Amino acid sequence: MIRPAPGSAPDRLPALVAVLIMIVSLVTAGFAYLRTQADNRVATATRRAEAAAVEVLSQLAIKEREIAHEISIFGFANDLAFFSNSLGQSGAGGFDFAADLSAAYSSAVTQSSTFSGVIGSQYERSDGFIEWARFLEEQRRPVYVATEVQKAHETVAAAWISNSARYVAIITILAAALFLLGLTSNLSADARRTLAFSGAGLALLASLWGVSVLASDLPEVSEEAVEAYVDGLIINLWGQDTAEFLVAEQRFTDAIDLDPRYRDAYFGRGIARFQLDLVAPGGPQGSAGAEDDFLTVLEFDDQNGIGWGNLGAVRFWTGDFEGSITATRRALELVPDDPILALNLGFLLAIGDDEASYLEQLGTIREKLVDLPSWLRETVMTRYMTALDLAEQYRPSFAARAVEYRESLIRINHEISVGRRFFDSPTPPPIAAVIPSLVLVAADGGTRIEAEFTYQGVEAGQRWLYRTYVNGFEVPALSRLAEPWPLAVPDGVAVFANTGFFSGTTVRVEVFIEGNLLAATEIAVP
Repeated sequence: MIRPAPGSAPDRLPALVAVLIMIVSLVTAGFAYLRTQADNRVATATRRAEAAAVEVLSQLAIKEREIAHEISIFGFANDLAFFSNSLGQSGAGGFDFAADLSAAYSSAVTQSSTFSGVIGSQYERSDGFIEWARFLEEQRRPVYVATEVQKAHETVAAAWISNSARYVAIITILAAALFLLGLTSNLSADARRTLAFSGAGLALLASLWGVSVLASDLPEVSEEAVEAYVDGLIINLWGQDTAEFLVAEQRFTDAIDLDPRYRDAYFGRGIARFQLDLVAPGGPQGSAGAEDDFLTVLEFDDQNGIGWGNLGAVRFWTGDFEGSITATRRALELVPDDPILALNLGFLLAIGDDEASYLEQLGTIREKLVDLPSWLRETVMTRYMTALDLAEQYRPSFAARAVEYRESLIRINHEISVGRRFFDSPTPPPIAAVIPSLVLVAADGGTRIEAEFTYQGVEAGQRWLYRTYVNGFEVPALSRLAEPWPLAVPDGVAVFANTGFFSGTTVRVEVFIEGNLLAATEIAVP
């Protein structure tokens, strides 16, 4: 036997490398198992999401059929009341017919008993009015629940897909470490040592990464959180007063307590808190809680355009106008076609000092309103006028600008509407004509409205019309259809009158030439 030279030590590196290879191989196998488990969780979550999606479609079909049934029964009940009252005055034949209608109604009511029923239910108030919004939203509750469950399982699946991808990367790194360790068997001692340390270091880093992935907190589906969220969502959709929005706020809070990562619950609670501020007895003062909720939503996803828009609206009421403008502009970058966001920015610029930007935004608003179908444009305008009323009432320092902004929006909206109806284009061509003055006078005890206006620069053959509005509603019978200009050109004075019962109303008259709204004024008739 050969003895080692004095002062030398046996080379233990090959044995150490063999141990490292064994350890790294076991670690690799462990992470391969975890990757397989992650893939299994992905498959399970995906199947559950697909099942929930089927449930959404099923419940939607069922509930929409029930809703349609209830509406038809309610309409039939109203018709029955009318016919019974009318035919009951017309002798025996009328009574017989009314009796037949009553029998048909009784049969329909019996059939409808298998559904939710709004007649005589909690949805029917003492005055006979049916709370249809509440009924519709509560009927759709199973659809909302199924939708949220589907989204939750999709979120779980996405998280496990991400973890599976990380495990694949970790396994790949461990394989590289094994490769480096395996190379040491055919190299010199110094080279073996370098590769052994490199492989061991690489394996250690991959293992530490794997432990952090294994310890990560992945989302789970909480059906209790979903139930609480849907409760709040439904109230947000039909609620009207403080008590209702307080319940919604609490249910969203319950959902957040059960699932702190429930982003939509923060969004819903922000909406509930914003609504609570708007219906506060002393008027809106701003809601710091709503601002915090929307900021949390943006922490989850800073590309959420509606979240930025709501943050901008909340900041207006808290008095942070610069922050409101910043948030609203960011929202428009993400959701450029949203008309409410464009209107919000217009008002923020109206109360600011940059008149040029304000006028430019009015042009942008017009472009967005032109692109909307008439029914949606009217819906948007109605909603926004309500918001302007609040600003005018509870922010008196901005009242004058709110009135000016409202008038600009009314003119834009009416010019689009009249242009489409009478001039074949929502955007009229520029003309030289102007109407410097338009005056309304109430006469004959409020039964006659006389209008007088001066005009300049009118050309022969140009078409004109005027429209009359009473308490904000257009009255076609008091308006003129488009016709060629019947008066002298280019300058002059025109007079026309409308008769009716105008006492206690506000009458507005607008004069158009070639689709251009050149003058508008209104009068409050005593």
